[in-house]
Amino acid sequence: MGVALQQKSGGRAEEYRPDESAEAAEPFDKKPSTEYQMLYKRTSHFLGGNVCLFIIGLISFPILARIFSVEQYGLIALVSSTIAVAVVFAKCGLQTYVQRFYKEYAVSPAPGSLRRYYSTVYLTAGFLGLLWSLPFALLMFRYVPRRVISDQIQVLLGFAAALIFLRSISSMVANLLQVEGQTTAYNVLQIVTKTATVAVTVLLLVTWRRSPEVFFLGTVAVETIAVLAVVPYLRRKKMLAFTAFDGRLCRQALLFGIPMMGTEIFWLILDSGDRFLVKGFLGTTQLGFYAAAYNISGYIRESLCAPLVLALFPLAMELWVEKGRDHTRAFLSNSMNHFALVSIGVVVGVSVCASDAINIVASPKYYEAHQLLPILVMGMMLNGLSMFPRSALIIYKKTVLMMNVNIVACVVNVALNVALLPRIGLLGAAIATLGSYAAMAALFAFYAHRCLPLSTDWQAWLKYSAVGVVTWFVVSRLEIAHMFPSLVIRGGLSMILYFGILSLLDTRTRELARLAMRTLIGGFGLRRMRGEGSAI
Repeated sequence: MGVALQQKSGGRAEEYRPDESAEAAEPFDKKPSTEYQMLYKRTSHFLGGNVCLFIIGLISFPILARIFSVEQYGLIALVSSTIAVAVVFAKCGLQTYVQRFYKEYAVSPAPGSLRRYYSTVYLTAGFLGLLWSLPFALLMFRYVPRRVISDQIQVLLGFAAALIFLRSISSMVANLLQVEGQTTAYNVLQIVTKTATVAVTVLLLVTWRRSPEVFFLGTVAVETIAVLAVVPYLRRKKMLAFTAFDGRLCRQALLFGIPMMGTEIFWLILDSGDRFLVKGFLGTTQLGFYAAAYNISGYIRESLCAPLVLALFPLAMELWVEKGRDHTRAFLSNSMNHFALVSIGVVVGVSVCASDAINIVASPKYYEAHQLLPILVMGMMLNGLSMFPRSALIIYKKTVLMMNVNIVACVVNVALNVALLPRIGLLGAAIATLGSYAAMAALFAFYAHRCLPLSTDWQAWLKYSAVGVVTWFVVSRLEIAHMFPSLVIRGGLSMILYFGILSLLDTRTRELARLAMRTLIGGFGLRRMRGEGSAI
């Protein structure tokens, strides 16, 4: 199959390959519901966790906004952004390596294989965290002149160095829980850490001193405890030992991961770089309109795509290792067609409710941005759609190719912005976002077709689009005076009409509805999912 994992066993190399016999046993067009039910069940779990994190953020934001001055809040945002970028470098793409190779080591017959895998992943993550955090701290405290940064920022960046190290490790913990399918443990870890961070920082700020330094001190304390709490458990399970560190596995992880680090960096540039171009061409006021529309579309993308991304690839790797190429191909293809069905419905709903959504979420002063929202959401859905061919490329370890695709998408985005912003204003920035994400999705699909061609039901996609246009045309004619009733009634009606018509015309829509009902009946995790073991 062209995908092999070399592992040491008694001085010789063993080659692991997925079971090819499963491919003959499972025809491509067979659609076992268990994998899809598991996918949407895990997705619903991750969605529930994300909703809880969102609620915690919603509660903490007004509290922190009232505790800090505008200047202090800006400093916290600046340091947090610095940490986010630095952690991308510190992880070196190791999180993708964890997702790609976990299952192969988990089923390998080589003695001690999984122990070497866990030990090497954690020790490598810790080493990379130190490799970035220590020089960062040394640079801030010893070599950067005091006239360049103030004493306060210097202290804040010292806390940032500690968080770079901690988050490079905690990222591996979260990713290993994800690939194991331990959705409950994953959510508990994220929610408890977030809740404890908010509680401790607010307590320190209220009872001690209201400063950004105290905020980051509380954050470092909680995240340190969260990381240290995992170590004894891993030691008891014999999943962490210095003697089990495997240098060959470490080299494999870095060679696989470093291009993924580049992929993540260029995605960050693609996702946020156009703000600088909008400001340069159109000014700060227009940037505010664009940022409001972009942020709302980003929330929509994260709500739909983030839980699915967390659930999708680990299941794809389970199928790849246990059932073979064709079964994995069928799973990704059918899941992609399901996503197309839902994402077109999301675009329809946003197109109908764009003005109401902007007025309610942002405020009426941002009304001008409503015309950008449908175009931006279309781009976000194309970005979400690319997760399926991207999964195929990760399976085949085409990490350098993936980085190159993101570079091309960045170039397309910059070129379209430079060409369109002076001519058609903010609409040009929205079109540039749509165009760059369309280019990314098309290139991922093109290259994935060479190794794991996914089956796209173009006829069904056209049917979904046609029903979407009809739904938009009918519902958008409905005028309701007040914003909140308009959002609820027109949004709800557009979803009922879109999915109602398709449920009469399309078997896939009915299949997806049945899967959703089974997921609901399953109790969102009240019953244990079969086959989910735990190493953490």
